[in-house]
Amino acid sequence: MKNRISFNIVVEDDLSASVVRRLCRETGRSIGDVRVAHGFGFIKKNINAFNKAARITPYLVLTDLDKGDCPASLWNEWTGSSDRNGNLLFRVAVREVESWLLGDAESLRSYLHVKKEVFWQNSDAINDPKSELLTLAFRSGKREIREAVVIKDDRRGLVQGPLYNPTLSGYVNREWNLAVAMTHSDSLKRAVYRLKTFKPE
Repeated sequence: MKNRISFNIVVEDDLSASVVRRLCRETGRSIGDVRVAHGFGFIKKNINAFNKAARITPYLVLTDLDKGDCPASLWNEWTGSSDRNGNLLFRVAVREVESWLLGDAESLRSYLHVKKEVFWQNSDAINDPKSELLTLAFRSGKREIREAVVIKDDRRGLVQGPLYNPTLSGYVNREWNLAVAMTHSDSLKRAVYRLKTFKPE
């Protein structure tokens, strides 16, 4: 029965798309259309439209909390406190989808070829997960990883490299231990639970 439920997916970026595909695969959910918004602005502008469209086809929308207060306040801010359709899963990565990857710190460190051990008990509590991940990649003992994932800019510091998304998507697809990551990220754990228990209205 689960495999017959197909979600239309809306995400901020390609890395988030890879994460959602992995979550759907692990929870036995099928995927219809996938829309990569390239930032939260498009999602914010169209969230009410997605909420309405979910009456016909279930939608899974994933966005980052970033500097917001909490997922509930983000929904209220974006929708004007509209009621959420039961067929819309609105999931928020706290604070960014990178925090979900950092939840499995050991696998990520190994994938990026970083010698120094790292660990975050609560990856949702990391103030700037993407910055932490870029710092980790910058320490890589493998030149190809460093050049792909991170660039050191004289003014901005460490910024996203040209192959950031495909390199980390490879990690998500092949090495990321979802069970481990869930123990260190409550927002990831709740997203997986909602996917597993979803029943269309």
